[in-house]
Amino acid sequence: MKKEHEKKIYLLFLVMMLVLVGCKKESEDVITNDSAISSEQVAERDETEKDGLEDAKKTDSTMEAVQDKKSTTEENDSTRETQSQNTTEQKAGTQATTEASRQENTTTNTSVAEASSSPNTEAVTESEFVAYDPQNVAQLANAKVKAAGKILVPEHLDALLAEGTITQEEYNEYYPYDGMENSYYSVFVETNLLEASTTSGRKLGSEDAIATYIANMLALENGSYVYVEYSGIYNLSGTDFYEFRCYR
Repeated sequence: MKKEHEKKIYLLFLVMMLVLVGCKKESEDVITNDSAISSEQVAERDETEKDGLEDAKKTDSTMEAVQDKKSTTEENDSTRETQSQNTTEQKAGTQATTEASRQENTTTNTSVAEASSSPNTEAVTESEFVAYDPQNVAQLANAKVKAAGKILVPEHLDALLAEGTITQEEYNEYYPYDGMENSYYSVFVETNLLEASTTSGRKLGSEDAIATYIANMLALENGSYVYVEYSGIYNLSGTDFYEFRCYR
């Protein structure tokens, strides 16, 4: 009985030893497994952190690239804006210079035109008025009317004095009209030879034509004694006329 009891105790001891050994082995396996798991977790965490760092670096690189690109873009934009502004200013300066040059040329041309046109204007103004000698016209008219068979009053008085028909005193009293002071009619002809015309509007154009015009009218008179005299200038409605008095 005692041996059986000891045998049971020994068996129990062996079982307990086996149990203890089994528990220790399981504990070591658990610890090993836990260590392996922990190592794997650490490795994974390190890998994750490494990936995170690489991603962060990539992100930083990307951000830096973006920032650099943005800066480059801003610099390019600024450069383009500056170039555009410079171009605009150059265009504005060119346009201003062109405008100033054009205005200067216009002013110069205007001045030249005015300078060149002034003499022309004076020439045109002068050419619009052609003067003539009314005294010469009267002398020509007297010569023509005398050629038509009429006797000039002053010449008639000269002849009477030369013949002794009248005295010098009488000559002085009657000369040159011989009592015809109020027996005349007037012919008015424009002082501008370009406008000189008959009463019907026919242009005369020369001193000889004017003289012929006057003489032809005076030659139609019935009396033998006539005389043409220039009497002065008469203005009618702003136009100047020479007055030729025709005594008969």
